[in-house]
Amino acid sequence: MFVAGAEPRTPDVRAEGLRVPELRGALRFWQRATSGSLSLADLRDAGGRLFGDTHRGRTLRLVTHWLSDKASVTAHPRMNDHDPHPTIRQSIRKQAVPAETCFHLTVETYRPPSAQDAGWLRALGLLDALGGVGGRTRRGFGSLAVARLPDGYDTLADVHGWPRVLGYPPFVPSPDQNLPAHVEAHIGALLNEPRREPANGARHSILARPSARLFVITPQPTNDTPSGVWRNWTKAMDALRTGFYRPFKTHLGRSAIGEAKPRLASPLLLQIKSCAVRGKDDADQGEAIFGLALVFRHDRSDPHLRNGPHDLDNFLATLPGASRLNAQEIHPWPTGT
Repeated sequence: MFVAGAEPRTPDVRAEGLRVPELRGALRFWQRATSGSLSLADLRDAGGRLFGDTHRGRTLRLVTHWLSDKASVTAHPRMNDHDPHPTIRQSIRKQAVPAETCFHLTVETYRPPSAQDAGWLRALGLLDALGGVGGRTRRGFGSLAVARLPDGYDTLADVHGWPRVLGYPPFVPSPDQNLPAHVEAHIGALLNEPRREPANGARHSILARPSARLFVITPQPTNDTPSGVWRNWTKAMDALRTGFYRPFKTHLGRSAIGEAKPRLASPLLLQIKSCAVRGKDDADQGEAIFGLALVFRHDRSDPHLRNGPHDLDNFLATLPGASRLNAQEIHPWPTGT
């Protein structure tokens, strides 16, 4: 996970850790993504009520601290590519928080939670399921996972109705369920939980057809990946870089996905996620690591990217043979979208 701080070029990773401003910004993104039918004024009001704005203080106070030993590693922002950059003849390196690092997150509310405040929990669930924190999150870095919930957490169900869906549940392979179906069921449960918010906030215009498409990316079974999943983060990142992201840029005929002028974020969000595997014997136990490709449709983008979700089809058809990857589309979107 790449972090910034008082010195953005050379941040003190051990001192910064999981930064609250970056976490709050990620929660804002997913809160907005699930409030697409609100007017701009209502959307700003909902975000300001939760996270604060120029007119009022925030409802939520976020506090983070290290649970693991404070450590940093040298990471390569070009999707873990250690090779030198062709234009500067040296590899691009930055200090980052290592994988498997654990943090404690405390969320304090300044007033009793209400139905209108439930959006932050849904945003946390989507951050866990789809997103990341820090730099280069659209390139697989900064993935977060809700590993453990506090004792008595289910008591919040009386207010919100759906906190039980936080954190990917263990995956038990069976004839009627594969990993993509498992992921679809989990994200679908998160998005389709009954909402106790005003009726005009019930649509998810961004996380819905035809605004976005979502794919689970896994390796084809080989000697290195006999179960059809990756077992460590490095192999997953290397495969997504060389087998998906760079070939997709080539397919589009572009040197970058996204626009600088006018500035528009890449419509392609790549993340690496995991869940525990509980098989019939010890050989099947462990961790299933997989890729997620979320593609947004940006109407304001240039013609090369305007149909980004649809341009994928021709490209994805080449993956099994060229990259030995499987990309299966899933449809967790809310009913009626």
